[in-house]
Amino acid sequence: MNYLYISYLMGQYRSVKPKNLGKDAKFRVSTGLKSVPQILN
Repeated sequence: MNYLYISYLMGQYRSVKPKNLGKDAKFRVSTGLKSVPQILN
């Protein structure tokens, strides 16, 4: 993965409220993985 994408994900994680972290993190990771091929191409 490239650095910009990683920093984008970190920014997304910082905006998550702690009580929603578990469910929201799983959702963000799953959607993030789907978008990886588009970013790499």
